[in-house]
Amino acid sequence: MNLGAGLHSQLQPREVYFYQDYNEMTNSYSLTNENLRFTKSVHLVAGYQYQPLNTFRIKLETYFQHLYNVPVKESFPEFSLINSGDFFANPCRRQSDK
Repeated sequence: MNLGAGLHSQLQPREVYFYQDYNEMTNSYSLTNENLRFTKSVHLVAGYQYQPLNTFRIKLETYFQHLYNVPVKESFPEFSLINSGDFFANPCRRQSDK
């Protein structure tokens, strides 16, 4: 039998913390993410292994993950930085900024 647990924190890309949003009514920019904290996760795993024969093994394992403090874009809540890990470019940068 095996058990494991972990608590992990992740810093977001630097551009996320310095992102500025333009307000047309006040004609000014503001830092929208200056109070952004680390993204955190808790991981738990439990497993069992049974080997009835030398050439045959059964292994069962279950995994639990709880994510919190995950940045989510307010105007587009279906998008989160948690979903951007497979990009090789910065997903926060607008097409017009490139």
